[in-house]
Amino acid sequence: MRVVQEYEMEVHFAKVGCQTRGYVAGHHRLVPTCGSSNEQVIYYMVHLMEDASELESDKRVEMIMNGREGDKYHIQIATSERTFRRIVSATDEVANDQLSLFEYWMYRLCCS
Repeated sequence: MRVVQEYEMEVHFAKVGCQTRGYVAGHHRLVPTCGSSNEQVIYYMVHLMEDASELESDKRVEMIMNGREGDKYHIQIATSERTFRRIVSATDEVANDQLSLFEYWMYRLCCS
């Protein structure tokens, strides 16, 4: 059974031209490392990511994630940096669209 959230994500990600969809709720973004049909897919919360870079030796991406109480976690994922950046960029665009719509409707509700 598909829910409204899935349809909304499908529309937003099609708008930004990315087939690989994450789950975005404004500032909070749950992002896949690759397509969801890939058995190696891992979802992570990109809004907790401090930095990421490609490991030249084996074509992995290492992320530095912020934990509670200032903890830092180094996580390596098996994906190309190009794919990683494309998916993160798409989720950033979707988040910006959602926040813009939210601000618009808040303005309309409060100031009309």
